[in-house]
Amino acid sequence: MINNHRGFSLITILIGVAILAGGSYLYITKVHKSPDNSDTYTLTGVYESVEMKTEQKGDATCHTLAVSGGDESIINEFKDLINKGNTVQSLSVDGKVRVNLPWNTMSDAVKTKLQSGTSVTLLLIKEEQTRGDAINLCHSFFKSAELKS
Repeated sequence: MINNHRGFSLITILIGVAILAGGSYLYITKVHKSPDNSDTYTLTGVYESVEMKTEQKGDATCHTLAVSGGDESIINEFKDLINKGNTVQSLSVDGKVRVNLPWNTMSDAVKTKLQSGTSVTLLLIKEEQTRGDAINLCHSFFKSAELKS
């Protein structure tokens, strides 16, 4: 006689371990494309510097854009992630989606314009996300950002 319950229990345990391990890893279950079906998005907003503090990963200053407009598909994707408990992106005090910027790949001219406090429109190229990628506190879903002219 074959014990079918043993296989079910093993699968249940593996799923449980995967869920528990997911707390410190990034995953995206949906893939959204921009209106022109590329990985380039337009977002408008104001720069905000955000201090992040955790016991596990220490402290960090994240460079973010508090989004006031742009491609709705990506804005809604980030809202959905935040609502599901994702802590990489966040909401500003006034409820705007705040996305982490790829600060280390951005030009000094773009950084200066952002830090001037005026609203800017950025062209952002989304970085492909792979399930199980370990992330840092200020992880950006984008690999580059340029000012839209």
